[in-house]
Amino acid sequence: MVYLWAIPSSVGCDELLKLVPSPSEAYLKHLLHEFDADIQHFNPGFSGDAAARINLGFLILTGAETVGLVLARNAGHGSAQVDLDYVVPRYQGFTLGEFVYRPGGPLASRATEE
Repeated sequence: MVYLWAIPSSVGCDELLKLVPSPSEAYLKHLLHEFDADIQHFNPGFSGDAAARINLGFLILTGAETVGLVLARNAGHGSAQVDLDYVVPRYQGFTLGEFVYRPGGPLASRATEE
């Protein structure tokens, strides 16, 4: 099992984390159900209805472990409206946004492809 805090600082996020597009509907429902209370704490009012409207979904993984989830809608003109940006409790406090949202990063490059 890989622990972020056990990785030497010389290893970058690109070697540690992967952004995987289009999670299956079943797995997405499982994650939303499993972490519903925590999601509601950080994103009050987020619901499965909001998840049904997304057309950009990404899992953040380290190895085979899910670290987080980004659900967004293509807003046109090379931009996206993020409806949910969630990190599972075990990885909250890490700066995963630096990996996901950096210019030219995995979300930026995939959002403009849609």
